[in-house]
Order: sequence, then C-alpha cells, then structure tokens
Amino acid sequence: MAKLAREVASARAPSFVETQASVLLDLVRGLAALLVLGEHWRNLFFVDYPQLPAHKLLWALPYVLTGAGHQAVVIFFVLSGYLISGSIFRALKRDQWSWASYMTHRVVRLWVVLLPGLLLCAAFDTLGLHLHRAPLVYAGLGLNPVVEGQNLRVPIPPLTEERRRDLAKLASRYAEQQRIAVRNVRREANDDLKKAEKDGAISQDELKRMSDEVQKLTDEAVKRVDEALKTKEHEIMQV
Repeated sequence: MAKLAREVASARAPSFVETQASVLLDLVRGLAALLVLGEHWRNLFFVDYPQLPAHKLLWALPYVLTGAGHQAVVIFFVLSGYLISGSIFRALKRDQWSWASYMTHRVVRLWVVLLPGLLLCAAFDTLGLHLHRAPLVYAGLGLNPVVEGQNLRVPIPPLTEERRRDLAKLASRYAEQQRIAVRNVRREANDDLKKAEKDGAISQDELKRMSDEVQKLTDEAVKRVDEALKTKEHEIMQV
C-alpha cells in the first residue's frame, strides 16, 4: 500500500530532471566546461597576460574569464556530485536502486565523452606526425625529433660544453623577453600617470613620486629576472 502511494505521488509530481533547477544546474556545468576549454585554448595559442605587448585593458576581461579554469573544474565536479547523489537518493526512495544500473549509467556517461576525446587526440597526433609539425615544437630547443611510424622520438644529446653554452644563451633569451615585458608594463604605467596628470587627476608632485615608485618596482623586477638567470646559468654550466 505504501509503495502504491509513493508511485501515485511520484506520478503527480515532476521529477527533478524535469524542473527548472535541473536545467539551470546543467547550464552552469556547461559554462564551467567552456571555461576549462577556454583556459586550455588560451594556454596553447596565447601568451600570458604580463607578456602582452599592448592593449592590456582590452584583453583584461577575456584573460580573467579564461583564467578561471581551475575554479570551473571544482564547480563542475561539485554540481556533478550533487546531481548524481540526488539521482541515487531518488532511486532509493522508489526502490529502484541497483549497482548494475548505476555502474552502467556511469560508464555510458563517461565513455560518451572519453571516446570522442581519444579519437580526436589520435587524429591530431597522426595528422601532426604526417604533416611534420612535431619538429616545430622542439625547434627553439635545438633538438631534432625523429618520426618512427606512429611514434615521435626526441634524442637528447649529451650536454657538452658547447651545448651547455647554447642552453645558457637560450635562458638569456628568455630572460630578455621577461625584461621587455617588465619595461612594457612600466611604459604603460607611466603613460597612465601622464594622462592622469594632464586630466588634472593628480598633481605634478604626485606624478614625480608615482613615476619614481614605478621605476623602483621595475628595477626590482628586472633584478629578480637577472638573479634567476644567473642561478639558471650556474646550474646549466655546472658539470
């Protein structure tokens, strides 16, 4: 009798998956997945925000949104856990719970996403190998990858003194890129200060004081870059 009453009640009331709350939660999960995808794409095709040469204000919002991938992963899995546990409790309430059904649904839901991902990665790997795009990844490192069938072998030569000097030059080149990025930030900060002084937002004395502070911060950042380069060069040249 009690089971019949539960069935009648469930027949009258819509299930959770049919409610607006379920749709909104799925929408939030979808947005979280897009944020994760956006961060991966940004890391592949764009430089980090401090390395942007210009128009930083224009790119600020896209970088903030695509930088929330880690938080989006947490939100996605918390909501997924809530939805999955809710479906389990509803099945228990209807006396329809079984491990076989649960595991079947989990495997189906995972493989629907996993299989296309695996096939896409395999296609990209095969395409990259046959188009000889893989060597470009190692072009700046002085390495010569060799394609062997479906495998990519990257021979690492022994670190001779000449090779160590090449790596030290490479580290120096990376350090110079960081110095340029720091100076670009200084230039933008000084331009903003000059504009503020021109608009009357700050006085000439404040402009001088803030410009000196910007230069001080710039010198400290460049000093840290130089110290990191010196440490790395010592590690590279140490036999």
